Amino acid sequence: MEIQKDHKDLAKSFAFGILAVLLTLLAVEALSFLAPSLYGDVRHTVEQWGVPGVFVGVFLGSTALPFPTDLLFVTAVNLANGSQMKMTMVAVAVVAGFLASLLNYWLASVLRDKFVQYFVSGDQLQSAKVWFDKYGPFPILFFGVIPSSPIFDPITFIAGLTGMDVKQFALYSLVSRFLHFGLLALLAAQVAI
Repeated sequence: MEIQKDHKDLAKSFAFGILAVLLTLLAVEALSFLAPSLYGDVRHTVEQWGVPGVFVGVFLGSTALPFPTDLLFVTAVNLANGSQMKMTMVAVAVVAGFLASLLNYWLASVLRDKFVQYFVSGDQLQSAKVWFDKYGPFPILFFGVIPSSPIFDPITFIAGLTGMDVKQFALYSLVSRFLHFGLLALLAAQVAI
């Protein structure tokens, strides 16, 4: 009975993730009409800096720095000529996002004592640990797939603070980045801006 409930919850979460990706694409499309100068700036940046610019943008946007990662990525995919270049953009984004999540995890692990001393109480850290113990790596996968950088990036940091197994973290982080950017690229190709 519990397994059926878990499968239903997983299916609901996956459906929510797909809906969130679609809403992100619609938001990007709306942004191109409502704020053409911002969209034009991102488009110009992608055209000027190409693949290295996408790598740096996705990397920075996947750390704690606020950066419109999905807008940059969707723009890059839409500007890419041919399926080979689109696949290159996905691969670059996956690697950049994955490396940034490892950086977040590592920084949290290294700065754990200082961070806990100044920003997080021991009780809050213990609550986060209980949360990860209860749900395992599922939050890494779920929040990594949906367009939720403001949620996913802190979760990668919290995973490092709580001492989540690094191999398990890396696996789920890599899978989530692959699914996130792969789905976003597939859907962006259907909704070309």
